[in-house]
Amino acid sequence: MYILIIRGRFGLRRYAWIGLALLFSTATYCIIAGVPEFAPQVVESSQITIRGTGYQSAYTNRGPIFIDSDSDFSSYGFPGTGDENTPYRIEGYNITDSNFELIVIENTEAFFVIQDNYLDSIIGSLDAIYIRNAKNGQIFNNNIVNNRHGIFLDSDCQEIEIANNKIWDSSESGIRVNSSGSVRVYHNEVYHNTYNGIWANSSIGLEIWNNTIYDDELGIWLRNTNNSDVIGNTLFGNDNAMWISNHSSSNEINFNRIFDPDDLNPNTCGIHISHLAYDNNILNNTISNCTEHGFYAELNSGNNTIKWNTFIGNNMGGTSQAFDGASENVLYNYWSDWTTPDDDFDNIVDIPYLLEGAVMNNDPYPLTHPANPPEFHYLTPVTLLHPNGGEAITDSVVVEWSTCYDSRDHPVNYSIYYSHNSGADWTKIAGNITSTQYEWDTSSELKTTHYLVRVIAKCSEGLSVSDESDGEFSLIAHILTEPTITSPDNSGPFETSLNIQWDVAVDSWGYSVSYSLHYSSNGGSSWSDITFGLTGNSYQWDIEELANGDNYVVKVIASADGGVTSEAISVTFSIQHTTTSTTPTTPTTAPVIDTGLIGFASGGIAVIAAVVILVILFKKRSTGET
Repeated sequence: MYILIIRGRFGLRRYAWIGLALLFSTATYCIIAGVPEFAPQVVESSQITIRGTGYQSAYTNRGPIFIDSDSDFSSYGFPGTGDENTPYRIEGYNITDSNFELIVIENTEAFFVIQDNYLDSIIGSLDAIYIRNAKNGQIFNNNIVNNRHGIFLDSDCQEIEIANNKIWDSSESGIRVNSSGSVRVYHNEVYHNTYNGIWANSSIGLEIWNNTIYDDELGIWLRNTNNSDVIGNTLFGNDNAMWISNHSSSNEINFNRIFDPDDLNPNTCGIHISHLAYDNNILNNTISNCTEHGFYAELNSGNNTIKWNTFIGNNMGGTSQAFDGASENVLYNYWSDWTTPDDDFDNIVDIPYLLEGAVMNNDPYPLTHPANPPEFHYLTPVTLLHPNGGEAITDSVVVEWSTCYDSRDHPVNYSIYYSHNSGADWTKIAGNITSTQYEWDTSSELKTTHYLVRVIAKCSEGLSVSDESDGEFSLIAHILTEPTITSPDNSGPFETSLNIQWDVAVDSWGYSVSYSLHYSSNGGSSWSDITFGLTGNSYQWDIEELANGDNYVVKVIASADGGVTSEAISVTFSIQHTTTSTTPTTPTTAPVIDTGLIGFASGGIAVIAAVVILVILFKKRSTGET
């Protein structure tokens, strides 16, 4: 590496310059390790002002420092003895140089402190503080700008504390920890570095907590780093707020605030896990308003636990706030876009929260409220549920939206608006609504296909969020098409019955339609009823009792709920009944008489006559008549 070559060259030059220093002991300064160095006593001092840092504003100018052993601290004349209670102190300096690393400490075990310095490499190609194979160091309250790495702990550094520093505009990383352990990094402000805010590589047992890191490519990057705690950091404006990769395992990633408190500079992605990172606990973090996913796990990571985190408004253009390609253990998280239903009131949403990714993983126990509510005041996003685009609205519509949660439990009211011209103008429908739905009567509104609805949620302190329909919807006029008559379709005549038929009328709002039938014998000048309340499209009409005529028509009237009607009138037809006569008709031929019956009849009459004569004669004899 380039840095090792430079240090090798410095080592060759160091001893030559020490020899010259012994020869010319009266020189005002010596060259140590090839770095121009002021003598331990103060040779020159000047006051410079650092604007907006909140740190020391007056420094003593000096050149770079190179320490290669414990004894070098004394050679520089730094105050202290190197024990735990009186460490060597490198403090109060302005070191600005573009040719050498500014403070280099290697191969030491003495206790030392680097504090209250202003360190500027000008062109960003060299490190401000480089420490290798050293123990027992503290780096406090420094302003570090325009360096390659602001602070670089390289190879077997132990028991180092880095705290309360302000590090910005590094060409690579603000703080880099490589192949080291037992390093504590806390309360630093690290920002606007080209690549990383804090980069830990091949290290173990780190404590990274309560740092504020923003406007970097990666906020915190753990690469092949194990058994470390990343707790309570605030990260915003980074491409990846946190990246855990390359076999990093058994790390605790807890209580971090991955959002911009001012909501102006979001992260692109919240927590990214990849490259065989495994067995990490990601707990109780708040991840809000990332433009992409709040959590992203690649295929080749696994067995990481994502639990009790709060996800608010991440990846709003997608279908989920998290992406899981590795079937991670995701459970008991709060997802701001998934807070209902909870019919059993156990504070767990009844339906699992689906994550993006081919494995189709989900959070089976999404929380209705955050396990650890963030300390900042926020409203969860409100989501317009209906109408959300593509609907055809009739006389009224129930506008529905999701519940909006206020982190400070302020009352939340809702207002709804509509636009009939694709969002160019907005008109208020209703305000001060406390429920999550409202029935909007649209019967008097303009009928167009360019409607949108907007819902605004506002808490009692004035904080508000809003959402609009994802697409345009239509308001449809209430129209009933005409029932086209298909029979009768000719003039007849018809004699005893007529089958009336028609094509059904269609209601534009989808209401059911009924029909009534009427007839006229005078071409429509007056009408009589046939029947009412039909739901089919045919009727057999008995016309036997109607008078003959040539000017008949029938009318079909369709009726739907809401009072709309339509009608159709048939072609003109005639009714003609066939006449039947009742006058007797005289036969034209004589009837045929059975002669046998005639013979029987005449013979019988003769017998009767003979009997009558005999009876009369007998009576006369009895009375003496002659």
